[in-house]
Amino acid sequence: MKKFIGLALSIILVLSMTAFHAAAEVPAIEKTDRFDVMETESGLYMISHDGELIIIVSDDTEIVFEAGLDARECLADEQTLSELLDGRNLTVSYTIATHSLPPQTTPEKIVILYEIAVHPIYEFTPEEIEELFKTDGENLP
Repeated sequence: MKKFIGLALSIILVLSMTAFHAAAEVPAIEKTDRFDVMETESGLYMISHDGELIIIVSDDTEIVFEAGLDARECLADEQTLSELLDGRNLTVSYTIATHSLPPQTTPEKIVILYEIAVHPIYEFTPEEIEELFKTDGENLP
């Protein structure tokens, strides 16, 4: 009986190590989208704008800016993580998701993407700006 229990434990150990090794080789899936925060008593949830993914942010989730700075260390005074992430364009990396609709996952890493500045269509010269804001009543209707 002791040999049988020892053999069963050995098989379970080998199978669990094989499963762990197989899980370690699963390639990460990345999704880039804007995410809206849903903060509940049980934690911080985020849903993508296209409604295709719900992420559950854990304390173990690495959250960095595009330049590699740790987002938790860069929070302004009184700013919360949910305020920082709400509505932002993010790249989320995860390996396992539920089969629900939409799928839910706890990501391994969240990268906060910097927003691209939009250049104005026309740039006013200093003289044009001065002309627009004359106070002598010349430009008033």
